[in-house]
Amino acid sequence: MGFDIIVNIYWLPGCGLKVTFIGLGFYLSFLLAIKSLTYFQIIFSLICHWNKLNTIMWSLVVYLRKGDLS
Repeated sequence: MGFDIIVNIYWLPGCGLKVTFIGLGFYLSFLLAIKSLTYFQIIFSLICHWNKLNTIMWSLVVYLRKGDLS
């Protein structure tokens, strides 16, 4: 049984770098339909969205999967 960790790292202008723990779940690999023989797998996706100050905040979502060895 593997596990999934998702961490959101974003830069908020005027506040600096922030890190938010999104979730830990066994179901994420099924939802993302990821099938791999690699033991560790990191997926990066860069997301641009608007914050409350109407300035662009860049968000880096890091998906780390630790799979089974068996």
